Amino acid sequence: MFRKPIILAALAFSVLAAGAAQAQQICAPRANLVEKLKAEFNEEPEAVGVTTNGGLFEVLSSSEGTWTVLATGPNGVSCLVLSGEGWQTRTEPRTSQTKAQGAKARNL
Repeated sequence: MFRKPIILAALAFSVLAAGAAQAQQICAPRANLVEKLKAEFNEEPEAVGVTTNGGLFEVLSSSEGTWTVLATGPNGVSCLVLSGEGWQTRTEPRTSQTKAQGAKARNL
């Protein structure tokens, strides 16, 4: 039942990791990266989650549609994970089915 999503997630991660390996990783203290993303792209924190090791995984976005994903370790150092264009903020409320799917995904 959960095998297909796990395989798809692993495949997506391997593709992203291969692309990231070719690019230089950008890391700095979180405050510095957030300040730079605000100044250069007008991006601000949109969503955040706490990782199992106490770090943060967050999306910053702008009204122009640019977005950046940052991963921040417990030491306060953030690394740029992904960035792109076309960000859209969800406007409709979550349904109980969507909430249940999210809860199942967290329990994998």
